[in-house]
Amino acid sequence: MSNQQRTDYDNLILLCPPHHDETNDIDVYTVDTLSQMKKSHEREMENRCSADKPLSRRPSLLADVINRIAGIDIGEIVGESIINSFSVEDKISYNDVVENSPIIQEYSVYQGKINALYSEFERAGNGRKTSLLRNVKSTYLEAKGKVLGTNQSLKNVRIHADQLIEYVKRRLHEQVDASLNIDNSLPYEDVEFAVSIVMVDGFMRCKILEEPKNDR
Repeated sequence: MSNQQRTDYDNLILLCPPHHDETNDIDVYTVDTLSQMKKSHEREMENRCSADKPLSRRPSLLADVINRIAGIDIGEIVGESIINSFSVEDKISYNDVVENSPIIQEYSVYQGKINALYSEFERAGNGRKTSLLRNVKSTYLEAKGKVLGTNQSLKNVRIHADQLIEYVKRRLHEQVDASLNIDNSLPYEDVEFAVSIVMVDGFMRCKILEEPKNDR
């Protein structure tokens, strides 16, 4: 099996270090056993935090979170860019994303919904789309400085790709939390869901991690 096949989503199962060691016993943890464990966990997580439920309960959730992130005044960073022609799989592979690959692939289906919101913002002339993407880009640059230090080479980005994504997602969540008050709170899980959609959108618009090039 090639390295690419090993890290493919259908073959990927993420475990803590002790369980990694435990599941090395191939007599006990056969391929079928591990596959069933993976499917069982995915079903459990789907039931606990279904991607459909937060938006069904609160249709304005995504727009609310976008407005809160976009409302942070950080100054001019970069111009807005359109979604690129490469596939989500291309960018995941190019940046060596592993742990966040499943959520990026899963939440990329919300691209149409977030584009519809952007169109509404543009018709209203409120500049929320540009502000949001500017903030996501700024947060990624902050992540590079904090995580990578002075060595911001593509090789180092790839080594720390998942850590960079987690940093951006955590900071965006913190920004939303900071804008909330007691009378206008949102459940943690709902904010995390909406922030993840924003993160994936930023990933596909090359505000987070690097754009695929023909250098491999």
